Amino acid sequence: MKILYIYGSISGYDHGLGNLIKRTKSVFEELEAETETIDLGELHPPYYDGDTTGAMDGVIEKIKEADGVVFATTAQIYAPTAILQTFLEYMEHGEYEDILKGKHCMLIALSRSSGEKSVLDYLARIVHHYGGYAAAKIGLRASHLSTLDDGTTGDFVDSIAEDFYRAVHKNRQYIVPTDYADGFGAPLTAVEAPKEAPQKEQAFEQINSFSDSEEKEIDELSFLFSKKYSKEPVLPEAIDAPKPSVASIPAPVNIGAGEIEKRTIALPEYFQSSLSAGLQAVIQINITGSEKFDGFLYIHSTECTYTEGTAPAPDITIMADTTIWKDVLNNKTTAQKAFMIGGIKVRGDFVLLTKFDTLFVFPDA
Repeated sequence: MKILYIYGSISGYDHGLGNLIKRTKSVFEELEAETETIDLGELHPPYYDGDTTGAMDGVIEKIKEADGVVFATTAQIYAPTAILQTFLEYMEHGEYEDILKGKHCMLIALSRSSGEKSVLDYLARIVHHYGGYAAAKIGLRASHLSTLDDGTTGDFVDSIAEDFYRAVHKNRQYIVPTDYADGFGAPLTAVEAPKEAPQKEQAFEQINSFSDSEEKEIDELSFLFSKKYSKEPVLPEAIDAPKPSVASIPAPVNIGAGEIEKRTIALPEYFQSSLSAGLQAVIQINITGSEKFDGFLYIHSTECTYTEGTAPAPDITIMADTTIWKDVLNNKTTAQKAFMIGGIKVRGDFVLLTKFDTLFVFPDA
């Protein structure tokens, strides 16, 4: 997957937009997506007068090749920067017709003190005009960036970027508003989204509603990713093979621990050591909700141990609500599927999430 950034800002006056872009790029790259950034300020495109230019032709070709496009700009008097607007005008040229048709776009607007919402509304309308999907929006003020690295803003940005990744990966389809007079700034509606949001417990009943082709894709990705960490990757025929039966394992005694924490502590008992030769990794697990606890798995080739607390430098951190984590432990879903609908958040090397589903086999609830 390739994500292309079209970056239009005033040099030396971006309010921290570069840091915001860097944060979203780190999320995509952790999820094994390729990213590229085009700084329109370095191209200095002339104002559009009806003709194309070589510089714009090159950018358009990159948009064609990209799976998803991110438009990022500062807010200048409640509007995008002039340089980004110039680029958007070039897309009116006949040779660039339908360049965004069917493309998933993420919009980022950062203001000094106000105007970011107006910019997002404007850009969404332009993306719709060109046939694209404004699938994700991030609108912030410079003051919000104080918690970008460790805090509320960082979590918000990460969640939006992750959902955009899922939208592109699953080629999520949307109903695009066409009456711009009445629908200016109207949010897109995902085709698969229900009219009313289900309750949290019900929402994740949809986790296993993947098509046969999506199931196959997830399995193929698991196989490909498994090669990165294992000298003896899972064989393709093993992917479709039924899971071996696992006897019920009594939870270890741990005073004060809840049911799900006890079962998490027992994860090494479910470990498939025959599939882990050559693997060395630390998997941090942070659970919230009705039970709150932290712990980490240390995998050293065919050995696996669990330690309560926080690892100093985990290779991957898995964050989940108790309800969702329980479904994973009960074999009602996989960690990958839970991630694909937003039930699990991941930080670090996404490849290890695919390994988790292979290396830990749970009995059916």
